[in-house]
Amino acid sequence: MQLFCKNFNFTAMESTPTYLQGHLVSNADRYEVRNAPVQGFSVAKKALETEEIERLGLPEEANAGKYYKVKMAGSAIDRHRERFTEEVLVKYAQDIEREGASFNFGHDNRNLIGKVMKATVENGDLMGYVWVDELAMMPNQPKMSVLHAIEAGIVKDVSVEVSGNLRVVTKNDQGMATEWEFYYDPNRPEATEFHGLALVQRGAQRGAALSVKAATTEVEIAEKENLIISNMKEVFVIEGKKHFISAKVEGSEIVAEGLVEVEAAIAELESKAAKSVELEGELTAKSVEIAALRAPFEADILNGQKALGTEEPMTEEAIKSLSAAELVAKAAKVAEQLSKQGENVVVNSKPTKLPWQA
Repeated sequence: MQLFCKNFNFTAMESTPTYLQGHLVSNADRYEVRNAPVQGFSVAKKALETEEIERLGLPEEANAGKYYKVKMAGSAIDRHRERFTEEVLVKYAQDIEREGASFNFGHDNRNLIGKVMKATVENGDLMGYVWVDELAMMPNQPKMSVLHAIEAGIVKDVSVEVSGNLRVVTKNDQGMATEWEFYYDPNRPEATEFHGLALVQRGAQRGAALSVKAATTEVEIAEKENLIISNMKEVFVIEGKKHFISAKVEGSEIVAEGLVEVEAAIAELESKAAKSVELEGELTAKSVEIAALRAPFEADILNGQKALGTEEPMTEEAIKSLSAAELVAKAAKVAEQLSKQGENVVVNSKPTKLPWQA
């Protein structure tokens, strides 16, 4: 992992953050980092419920992916011996609320999997919501979606991508830095900035993860007696008409309304569909009969055109597109032309009534 620092020279030391291991900031206990990937918390296995998405005012994008609650960063010392001050976390939350942020896999912006939508600071932790696109796939695993990997518990940790000011907060007996913190400088607010969030295999901040609630329309029966859920409704469009099925949970039972009407509408539609299949069979039989009746006339026109040496003869497709009356008239005309030339060609010009004609 690379971290970009500036304006300092480095010499060897111990107990430094992972990305500075083997280096020491000479005679300095403050420095600035830019675009640092800071391993963090983790993602929940289950997405947000539809009701919670609506309550939070999140964009209605659950049909193309899922929302998850996520703990992105905290003020406790992490595995890299770093922490964020609450002022820094508040600034990161403001950045996300104002502009949003991308959500990628493994700190690789070529592998975007979603976006960070909201953020707040709660009890010293940066909390928020991420949306994961259902089309996102795990790197080098085209048969495994990111959503499946999250909900199967294969991946859950997250890591923030940030800029900020770092300072030493704890030193050992030898004067070597052992703990650092990101702090907010009001004179240089632009130095503290949230860039993005990454889904990683293991984060540095314990507990940073997606939550265990998923966006779903499944109904769960509550333990509490007499609990009534009033906004459970399904809409069915049958033959252009809307039908509604609503349901509520009363005690341990689900009471549905509108189900009988929907079943009746579906039964009627199935009956019409069966009748359509029957009519389609009859039409197919008629089509075969009509084709047999038309065949002699079509053959007479094709053969007659050849005998006459017609410069621009009608194609077989054009002849088939003629109506019954046009077909008979054209065949008769060809026969008349042939008789004038004395050609001995048999032409079926006898008037024929097709099945639908009186």
